[in-house]
Amino acid sequence: MQNIKTHHITTPRSARFMSMGGGAEKIHSIWIVCHGYGQLASDFIRSFEDIASSERLIVAPEGLSRFYLSGTDGRIGASWMTREERDNEIRDYLGYLNRLWEELQQTYPIHNAAVHILGFSQGAAAVCRWVHHNRVPCQRIILWGGGIPPEIIASPDSRLKSLPLLAVVGNRDQYLSPELVKTELAKYEQAGFSVEYRSFPGGHVIDQAVLADLAKG
Repeated sequence: MQNIKTHHITTPRSARFMSMGGGAEKIHSIWIVCHGYGQLASDFIRSFEDIASSERLIVAPEGLSRFYLSGTDGRIGASWMTREERDNEIRDYLGYLNRLWEELQQTYPIHNAAVHILGFSQGAAAVCRWVHHNRVPCQRIILWGGGIPPEIIASPDSRLKSLPLLAVVGNRDQYLSPELVKTELAKYEQAGFSVEYRSFPGGHVIDQAVLADLAKG
């Protein structure tokens, strides 16, 4: 039997993102919002229609891996990563998000804008890794229905420890029970992360009343 060898190459590919608002000559704030597992940016960004404005730019990157949600046809979703080739997939989406940030700086007048980064569900881990590994400016990180990845919790000098973190979870979230949320928040505190917690009456969704309130800040 012949030995099977694994090889890797790096190849360019197209990635897409959606934007909404931000038509003013001076943009005061930009929200970079990363969707959850099985979602598309074109659908996810609609959750932010009510807070988009000419002075507030909403940008929704899309995970690099798309797939059929059921069988071989029908609705399509995207993923940021799976456990297969985990490190390479993380490296790829970090490079993509860095390239996106460069593009936004070249395209929009956001040099003095407040930067809010929101990750929903699986997207929460993606934004944590992005900010942890890179120097993207950030006034606030919102972890909505998701949390900080274990390897970052274990990092003694994570950049996230010096940034405002807000965890938002519905009290009927089917993936995050109140007991699990309590356990995770205790882990964050013990590891030195300062995380504000906010709940709302609902499930694994973007709650419009909470979002509107956050947009005031």
